[in-house]
Amino acid sequence: NICVEIVRAFLGRSQWGDQIPTSLVDRSGSDYVRGLINEGLATGIVSRVTETTYVGPAPGGSGVSVNIFYKFNENKIKNQIGDVNYNKLIISASQFVKDYESLVNTIRKTSKSIQTGYSQIPLQKSLDDFEKAVNDVNKNIETFKNNYMIGVREETTCNHFLAVIIKGQTEAGKDSNQFINDILN
Repeated sequence: NICVEIVRAFLGRSQWGDQIPTSLVDRSGSDYVRGLINEGLATGIVSRVTETTYVGPAPGGSGVSVNIFYKFNENKIKNQIGDVNYNKLIISASQFVKDYESLVNTIRKTSKSIQTGYSQIPLQKSLDDFEKAVNDVNKNIETFKNNYMIGVREETTCNHFLAVIIKGQTEAGKDSNQFINDILN
């Protein structure tokens, strides 16, 4: 989920630290996320950072790799929502990412149990266990979709988190303080 990766970058916990490759955003398939990033670029909340890395001599070339990242401007975000709300935003974003990662791991573990759990037991019991495991996975996936992908519950939707970071409010007009309180509650 590109949105969660961007929130991780906001926290300094993405695979690339406090930045995210522009190529990931461009290939994400999410017009909403790309639009928010472009809005962030226009207001200075997000900036482009170029990193050049020497990768050794290359035939017919310089042996330099150029990578372009998006990075959040912490001071601009603080100016937009205030220091207190910024600190609360960090706490709520950390909790959001932790919950997201926990749910993904639960789905993975439950899915794996489908594969291994029913294969070594008598047929009727294995069918019952398989049905239960499938229902558990479906329930977890539905919770995951509702909380992190579709936006049914605004207070836990990643796109809204990104909107609060970049614009200081959600699309529905909740300011950062209201949104953060929803998450923390």
